Amino acid sequence: MTPGRRGVRRLYSWVDYTKARAAVKLLDMGLPNLRLRANILWLEQNLPRWYEIPLIAFAGSVVVNPRGAPAYTAGEVQQRVAASLLETRGRDSDPIEIKELVAVLDSMRSEGPLGVLAQYSDVVHMDPRIRGGAPVIRGSRIETRLLAELRGRAVDTESIAHRLALGTEEVERALEFEMTIAA
Repeated sequence: MTPGRRGVRRLYSWVDYTKARAAVKLLDMGLPNLRLRANILWLEQNLPRWYEIPLIAFAGSVVVNPRGAPAYTAGEVQQRVAASLLETRGRDSDPIEIKELVAVLDSMRSEGPLGVLAQYSDVVHMDPRIRGGAPVIRGSRIETRLLAELRGRAVDTESIAHRLALGTEEVERALEFEMTIAA
């Protein structure tokens, strides 16, 4: 197997996954590599549990509790995150890109846990509390990787759906998702 593809064991947590997503978004916005670490560190220090922001639209859980302030629910989080970022701006000596961080957090919130693959959110779900954040069929603990492995063993879509008590369309969408991430 090629490193970085399915089948290669990784030891990344949900937090690592979310940090990587945020880092890629910041780099895509033109943030220099040298300032990347300072911005991610700032998020960790000033917005505890910021890495759960992609989950709020889906789980509706409380996600942000900056420096002992009251926790905020999903409906309030966008305004509160922006306010918290601006409020604590002058406390750190590192240059922090407030506008970019707000844009990244808002983008991650709107994309949800699947990120740029949100088009598969009708069938595929990711949550760190379910199978460690591995992609699963929504409403189950069946990993999409299992479906791809079965398909790779020449098991047809209908048989997979029947054996796992899933709809054929669910299996097809999950297999599409797996092909997309394998590419």
